[in-house]
Amino acid sequence: MINTNMFYVTVFYLTLSIGSIAQCTTEAFAFHSLRFHHSFTRNARTNPTILGRTHRSTALATSSAVPSVPITNDDVRYFTFKNMKLSYRIKPASAEFINEPSIILIHPVGIGLSSWFSRIFMDAWDGKSTVYAPSLIGCGIGTGATDAWDPEKQGMFFPLSWVEGVEALMHHITTPSDNTSKEALTSPRFIVMTQGGLAPVGVMLAARNRDTVKALVMASPPTWKDMVEFDTPQVQEKNFRWWSQSFFVTNVVFPSLESKWAIRFFSNLFLFSESCDEMWLEQCSDTHDDDPNYTPRTRRFPVMAFNAGLCVASRSFESELIEEISQPTWILQGADDSNRQQGRRPYEVNMKQCSVLTLPGKNVLPWEQANIVATVLTDVLKAVR
Repeated sequence: MINTNMFYVTVFYLTLSIGSIAQCTTEAFAFHSLRFHHSFTRNARTNPTILGRTHRSTALATSSAVPSVPITNDDVRYFTFKNMKLSYRIKPASAEFINEPSIILIHPVGIGLSSWFSRIFMDAWDGKSTVYAPSLIGCGIGTGATDAWDPEKQGMFFPLSWVEGVEALMHHITTPSDNTSKEALTSPRFIVMTQGGLAPVGVMLAARNRDTVKALVMASPPTWKDMVEFDTPQVQEKNFRWWSQSFFVTNVVFPSLESKWAIRFFSNLFLFSESCDEMWLEQCSDTHDDDPNYTPRTRRFPVMAFNAGLCVASRSFESELIEEISQPTWILQGADDSNRQQGRRPYEVNMKQCSVLTLPGKNVLPWEQANIVATVLTDVLKAVR
């Protein structure tokens, strides 16, 4: 029986990430139907060496408005990874910048979220590099032809499978034989930018692809402590069973949080400095009734896994952060996200090359302050040329 503390923790994490749970009605859909990637070796380093230069936090004080334009699917394209059809958005570079490093945007995971989260930033981008925004496995299925992820049919490692899906896109856009969309091939150099709790995906991409990922940008990442500590398999199993098998969470809490009222309330409370806009509400609450793949059951699987801690809390990322990533790294944090600013200071202390920038906004900076973030990415692009 779930105690009262677990209930409040559940509601807290649901609201914090505007996340979701998965619908589960039988014991057959149990924790063992997922295959997890665990690495529980902690880095024993107690006095990390500071290599290279670090920059103290810098505050920028300009603003940008979210354009009142509808988000369409006209720019959605597809590729295949492990027999799954996945989607991504693209904004090609201007002709004179075709050989510049491309930018890959990793969207957050939450109610209704997929690559559309990057559209505001892509509209603000000036074309000095090609921008790609993939929908992570299990996300973006409402765009039409993207395959849903069903844990009963295909297991996943977290966050490794999300990382491998992005790596498959990197291969797809740089390999002639794999480029079925006939778009201009991209230079095999990338800048990766993550949003929120998907920071582990960017960290693993940078660590596993040091020759091609030239810089890492993490917008509103978890605190350093959250990135280097982890839950035991027993805790993860307990969390997963709670998210997936609690009748109350599945049939009451989650459907309530999918309402526009709840999305607006919790977005304003946790994500935005000012009130969230109508475009945000429409996209988060879009049920895609015309897509048979996009059901309450299928759209909740990725968020259920994320909220169970299978991305951030699956293992420690200390080794990658301290030892393996030598590329320049930027941490972007909102001025109104004051509770976690102190907890992010160890990034610039412990990583080899790390800068922390404090921007206007709170927790969804590429949406709230697209123009400012685009300016930062332009500076990053110049730094890695």
